[in-house]
Amino acid sequence: MDFKQKIEQIKKDKKPQTITPRELLNGLNCYKRTSRNCAYIDNFLEENQLEVSPNYTDVWIDSPIEIRHKEIAKTKIPKDPIKRVQILEAANKIPKYVNNDDSLRKAITIMQMNKFSQLPVTNNRERGIIGYISWETICEARFNGVQSDNVKDYIKKEIQVIEPDTPLLDAMKVIYEHDFAVVIGKDKSLQGIITTADIASEFLLNTMPFLLLEEIEKSIRVLFNGEFLLEDIKKICDNAEKEINSIDDLSFGHYQRIIETPGFWDKLKIYTDKKILTERLEAIRKIRNEIMHFTPDSIDEEAIGLLIDTSKYLATLIKYKYQEV
Repeated sequence: MDFKQKIEQIKKDKKPQTITPRELLNGLNCYKRTSRNCAYIDNFLEENQLEVSPNYTDVWIDSPIEIRHKEIAKTKIPKDPIKRVQILEAANKIPKYVNNDDSLRKAITIMQMNKFSQLPVTNNRERGIIGYISWETICEARFNGVQSDNVKDYIKKEIQVIEPDTPLLDAMKVIYEHDFAVVIGKDKSLQGIITTADIASEFLLNTMPFLLLEEIEKSIRVLFNGEFLLEDIKKICDNAEKEINSIDDLSFGHYQRIIETPGFWDKLKIYTDKKILTERLEAIRKIRNEIMHFTPDSIDEEAIGLLIDTSKYLATLIKYKYQEV
């Protein structure tokens, strides 16, 4: 049953349906949880007297959520302002693990083959987490004379357990202190494992766009530096929200306006096509606006590539503009 069919079924029998945030987005041709798309989706839900639980912005994009008719809803679910563990992909992928009666050879093979530092150990398949085995626990046991080939003789029972709804910032403290933590559902089943590498990757994806945008803005300001009179800039940007006393007070919109103002382009003395550069800055401005709304989905690879290419290109313009002749 596709998304449209599920909506029709809800309207017909008032019974809730299970979907995922990705299914909700794709069904409305949105694909990403951007601020504009979320506003469109919220409006669609409101117009059709529907709501979702948990909110589609508060969970991982492929997690199951319930969409239902408002008439039978017990409460109106508010958006959760706190980022929680469940939004991470690693928290929603059942990791490889071993049972306590498995062989040490099996555990080592899995860790070597997948470049893992540790493995959860259970006594009941995906349930019954009793600890973990790692290169450290193996070495420690061997140092103390253990020669067994049984996983149970190399287990460390002090394993860090967190739940899917644990605030991400709280989970980070645990993970950085202990290198990893396993995610356990309400039914005590193993749902994921989060390592310091996962946290680092998550923050890289979230911080890289900001760093690239900072590089782009600084490059534009360097290109503008000393080329225009302050009073002329103030006239062009007369509707600015704050007083402009230097190049540093300009926004992306101002950059574009200055470039497009007759007579100003030639003062920049840069060897590039004005139209193409202006279009690229407009694309960067849109990406910037999206990033500043802190959408729950990382921006796509195409946008990241655009930021990287633009930053490098502007650096090249600066190099040739100010190179010694």
